[in-house]
Amino acid sequence: MVNLMPSPRRSAGDGEARSPRAGTDSGPPLNSWLAQLRRNPVHVRFERREALTAAGIYLARYLHIAENGYPNHLEYAPDGLPEPSALAFFPMVPALIRVVHLVTFLPFPYAGVVVSWSMAAIAAAGVHTLAKSLFGRRAGYACVGLWACSPYAFALWVPYSEATFTAFLMWTLIAVVARRWLWAGVLCTLAGTVRPTSAVLVAVVAISAIRAMTLRRADWRPWAATGLAPLGLIFSWLYLGNRIGRLDGWFIAEKAWDQQFDFGLGSLRFLQKLITYQSTDIRYPLVLTVILGEPGGRSAGPSVGSWYARSR
Repeated sequence: MVNLMPSPRRSAGDGEARSPRAGTDSGPPLNSWLAQLRRNPVHVRFERREALTAAGIYLARYLHIAENGYPNHLEYAPDGLPEPSALAFFPMVPALIRVVHLVTFLPFPYAGVVVSWSMAAIAAAGVHTLAKSLFGRRAGYACVGLWACSPYAFALWVPYSEATFTAFLMWTLIAVVARRWLWAGVLCTLAGTVRPTSAVLVAVVAISAIRAMTLRRADWRPWAATGLAPLGLIFSWLYLGNRIGRLDGWFIAEKAWDQQFDFGLGSLRFLQKLITYQSTDIRYPLVLTVILGEPGGRSAGPSVGSWYARSR
């Protein structure tokens, strides 16, 4: 895990960590937060063992599904809660691993690596294309480097869903800004078979398509993209639920991993804590600043659209 929390400062008397607002009895909350950030040094560390352990659990599930398929039942603990199950994992990555295994006769772990490496290359091309269309060639290479060298980039080298989802995500966004609505809908459908977080991408495609239909006289393609976008997500939910004969089967399996699909409620709570300065983790305000500071007047549509035209 990456920890960017300021180190707690201890008082000389009792040795207990001071609260985030200690020593800031006056002034607005933002000044209080900045004052604490100046007093306490920020340490960046990557907890490799914890991250690799978690990744090992997940990638083992993907390989097991690719080799043996999904179970047809859930196992329950004595307290009535479901045990962790492969039914919480969406089907696209195991399917790709199995296809590579059947075509190349590689062992499943090697086939999984081939899938991740191939999809990571496609994702990197997407990151470069989108960033280049906005800020130029150098920015495109810089964004690819930052993405590929992030602390969690090791997930791009193992049989995991990171590379596959990023590939579909980036090329869906490129299709959206280029107003290639059918491609946007199809790619978003594929993303929906990789991860449940594709729900955010579905919303992006739908909102962009609706905006295009309201601002200009559009044909049927934005409507088609809006209808296509959620199909992969819905298919994954129904397919995994059907394995145990319940429409909500995936949601039950997901709770066993101490996670749940709350349709954005957790994000709203996070924004509330951020806006009210209840968190001193600098990652969140930095990300929010970058999002809000993105130049709204520029459009990537013509640049990306011309790239599509040249590539046809």
